[in-house]
Amino acid sequence: MSFAAAAKVAALVATQALQIVTAFFPAPPIQVFAGHEYGPWWGATLCLIGILLGNIIVFLTMRKARGLIHKRFPQLERKPKIKLLDPSRLNNMKYPELIVVAMNIIPFLPNGLVPYVFARTKIRLWRYLAAVAVGAIPAVMIFTGLGSAIMKANTTLIIVLAAFVVVIAIFVFTFRRRILDSIERLES
Repeated sequence: MSFAAAAKVAALVATQALQIVTAFFPAPPIQVFAGHEYGPWWGATLCLIGILLGNIIVFLTMRKARGLIHKRFPQLERKPKIKLLDPSRLNNMKYPELIVVAMNIIPFLPNGLVPYVFARTKIRLWRYLAAVAVGAIPAVMIFTGLGSAIMKANTTLIIVLAAFVVVIAIFVFTFRRRILDSIERLES
């Protein structure tokens, strides 16, 4: 692999990690690009590496520097608007990993906040990362598949995947409250 190719791979992984760290720009464009450039399998692998790397950075930073961070950003100590993401509630759950999977598996839910919240719980890093990976794989595969279909000009697959994403987005937006309530009942 040439230096330029390795730098391009590193930039893609870093961009996906930055998407998690900043928690404010969407992942699908990165994943579509990855599928376009590297195909659905390698693109998904690179995106998952970036997702896990970003989650590790946030999780460990929040755990190790919590006091310093909260002095500088006291708003992080407030209870989240989504009560499902309240660290005190999560600490009382038997399997908080289910919440991590759900927040990552359902596209367009605020999964960028998840590492910030779960770093404030007692969940172990390896369990958290396993749940992130399980939850992220379906969406990453869909979006890298879409990027690959665009590269190959596979119009039928592009339409099917794009329609699927639109239907899921409409469904999640329309039923977001019910979805979150259902996830919450998993541990009740």
